[in-house]
Amino acid sequence: MLRLALACFTPPTRPERCARCEDPAGDCAPADARACGALAEFARIAEPVDVTSAVLYADRACTHGDGLGCSALGLRYLDGLGLPDDDARALTLFTSACELGAGVGCFNAGLMHRAGHGVPRDDAAATAWFQKAEAAYRATCDAGDHSTCMNLGLLYEQGLGVPKDEDKALALYDGTCAGGYRDACVNAAWTRLDAANVPADEVAAVDAIRVACDGGSALGCGALGQLYVSGRHGITPDGPRAVELLERACHAGDAHGCNVLGGVFGMGEHVTADPAAAAWWSARACDLGGSVGCLANGMAATTRAEAESWLGRACGMGNPEACFALGSVRATPGEGTDLDGAIKAFSAACALGHPDGCTAIGQVGAAASGAQPSSAQPSSAPPSGAPATPGAPVTPAAPPAPPAPGAPATSR
Repeated sequence: MLRLALACFTPPTRPERCARCEDPAGDCAPADARACGALAEFARIAEPVDVTSAVLYADRACTHGDGLGCSALGLRYLDGLGLPDDDARALTLFTSACELGAGVGCFNAGLMHRAGHGVPRDDAAATAWFQKAEAAYRATCDAGDHSTCMNLGLLYEQGLGVPKDEDKALALYDGTCAGGYRDACVNAAWTRLDAANVPADEVAAVDAIRVACDGGSALGCGALGQLYVSGRHGITPDGPRAVELLERACHAGDAHGCNVLGGVFGMGEHVTADPAAAAWWSARACDLGGSVGCLANGMAATTRAEAESWLGRACGMGNPEACFALGSVRATPGEGTDLDGAIKAFSAACALGHPDGCTAIGQVGAAASGAQPSSAQPSSAPPSGAPATPGAPVTPAAPPAPPAPGAPATSR
């Protein structure tokens, strides 16, 4: 799945409004531009999300030379929240962010090329962008920015633009954790949980996640809540405790925590199923950039228009399952059938690696031209391999641990 990194400041309280930020024509010092970016981030994680302000301040930050603002604005062009879908504009903004020294912009541009999202798939170009991200992250890490030190570790763990080196990643996580950046403590703990061979190691890692949560890490609370859902690593499943922790994470802006919470209520995992609660938490996840939340609400939709709206947002975020589901909805016979739109969605699914996306393009293309599809499937039916019919809840899968680059609470 294409998981884009967010330009994240995560201010605990609303930053002071910057007068120069309010005036798009006014002069703006770098500190003022960063203040605009902080305002944009505060609006992004507000409840409800203040889309207008998030776009306004990200635009002001970008206009005045803040790369994080440019990257945040690019994301809005990808997910269609507050701005029209425009992959080309998003890539331009990510490029500008990268040129301004924001590693997140280089990273997001790399992911678009790696997944073929809005551009032809190009692994060589993706690697080049990831190498630029590594250089930018290293420069800001050396200057004392703990969040970018952690992101540097994520690149080494995933082997993006650099040789994969889990030991080097863990060293970066530990060093950043020691510097007081608690999200890095969570990543270090996940790495150790993944490699734990004895119960004592699991206990120590889980305790580290608990300490991070207690210290204010939304990522830590989300991770701990997920453990109480899954019952892994020595944790006894506990629905009420999981909900408490996931709510704390979600309210603080952790999209994955919201995703998991929506799944908990949608499937009734250790709690009473509550479709209305599931829809609310999934919507919150979607607004925070969590594509699984958009997908869940799209699959639970009762009308074609509602399904297309949610699935379109998730597809714009690079979720291959959502792109395939969107193509299936558009190809379904009836009022509103859009075969050209279906082919576009299936093409996106194919480029993002969905196993049935490429086949579906030919099936729908044959139906559109009136030719007999090569498969035995009737031309009037949605493509084979279609996901569950909209109306069924979607449970977000647990992500690989530690979190990949793109987790909202960790990436800059």
